[in-house]
Amino acid sequence: MQSAPPSPEFSRLVSALRFPLILLVVSAHLLPTQLRRPQVEEHYIYSYLVELMSHVLARVAVPLFFFISGYFSFWAKDWRRREVFLPAWRKRLRSVLQPFLLWNALAFVLLSAYSAVTTALGGSPAAHHDPSWTQLPHYFTDQVLDYPLWFMRDLICLTLLSPLIYYLLGLSRGWILLPLALLFVLDREMSVAMLGSRALFFFPLGGWMAIEQLDPIKALGRLRYPLLGLALLLALATPFCSYGATYPYYRYVLNSFILTGCLSVLAWGQQLLALPPRLLERSAFLSRYVMYIYAAHALLLLDLGRWLAYLWAPLRPSGALPLLGYLLAWGLTVGLCFLTFALFKRLAPRLLALLYGARL
Repeated sequence: MQSAPPSPEFSRLVSALRFPLILLVVSAHLLPTQLRRPQVEEHYIYSYLVELMSHVLARVAVPLFFFISGYFSFWAKDWRRREVFLPAWRKRLRSVLQPFLLWNALAFVLLSAYSAVTTALGGSPAAHHDPSWTQLPHYFTDQVLDYPLWFMRDLICLTLLSPLIYYLLGLSRGWILLPLALLFVLDREMSVAMLGSRALFFFPLGGWMAIEQLDPIKALGRLRYPLLGLALLLALATPFCSYGATYPYYRYVLNSFILTGCLSVLAWGQQLLALPPRLLERSAFLSRYVMYIYAAHALLLLDLGRWLAYLWAPLRPSGALPLLGYLLAWGLTVGLCFLTFALFKRLAPRLLALLYGARL
């Protein structure tokens, strides 16, 4: 297998995309997890726009992270060889498993302290937090306490399964991606080693394109107009699909958008790289904070950002300026991440390096 590096254009695109993608991850957690159809009796335009952002557009972020991870994990690597997968597994132990364990331990300590204080003051403990020792193993497996880190858990599992994924992609000549795509669009969760259909499709998809040494920008560029048109149509329609029995097929619409939306981002890579160089350089520079924002924003910072944004009644969802409140909560959460990162770097740089998996 050739050892040529991935195309410079795709590498530049990934560097420029990582920070905008993490902003989408934060926006996805600003609202409850379930899609909710806009209500006429509420601020209809506000309700539609925030649902579109948090529950539709933001959903492309994690699948794209899976695709990127699969692409670079499989590029110029023969996962059938022991000298390839053993070093890769050891590298993942430090770069992914170490911060996964430490962030979840930190989450347990912080949420336990938060629950103890709020309960003593007559309030409610942290949601989804049970301090009992019997629950503790679940916080590191199927019920990740720092909930955005389910991505890291899945990435660890995918790395361990990479020799099998490599073998199946080669054996099927890539055709195994078709049933995996169908399972994803039809929302059929297989739960293989705690992995959902998103991880089991987008990571191998990136891996297959790497094995074939395809540049995603060039491979998908010819389809950019139909992909974008279909993605926009599905995205604009999805907020009208409410969750539950009243619209049982909304997941099909949403997952179809996620698929076409992710492919559209890749297909329009050349046009994205034509944006002002200073903007691309700034985005690439900010990508150094992606890991921290991903792990830290759900540890009380999101709640604090929303609380600060909604101190003024007109900015609350029931107020006169709810969209401004939503944007302010989003910005404050990201700003608090930058602030706590700076504090960590100044007061506890060694701990920060451990939380980063020695990325600093």
